[in-house]
Amino acid sequence: MKVLFFMMIMGSSVLAQAEIEDVSVIKLMFALQINDPQGYQLYREGIAPVMKELGVTVLEEYEVSRVIKTQSHEKTLNRVAIFQFPNEVVKAQFFSNSQYLAVKPLFEASTSNFRKLIE
Repeated sequence: MKVLFFMMIMGSSVLAQAEIEDVSVIKLMFALQINDPQGYQLYREGIAPVMKELGVTVLEEYEVSRVIKTQSHEKTLNRVAIFQFPNEVVKAQFFSNSQYLAVKPLFEASTSNFRKLIE
């Protein structure tokens, strides 16, 4: 959601309009190595209803073929994604949701080298 604001310039009737991003939106960018694509797909299917219910979206997702530079000692990864949460409360609700917690072992079994890049 974007917020519009108006300002009056030196008492004139000329208005300037600008858009600013909703600062309550939380974006989480992460990288990981998917070792078991079928298991990871089951995990994603398992979290899909929770994401829909809470308004969590995948903004970007990439398959990575080669890491050029990293500060991590783990140099293997093949997925980078950005998830968007409406706010911090929803992010906490998502990660504590019983349905999410039920499928989290699928994530852990099918991936390695998970790391948050930006939050």
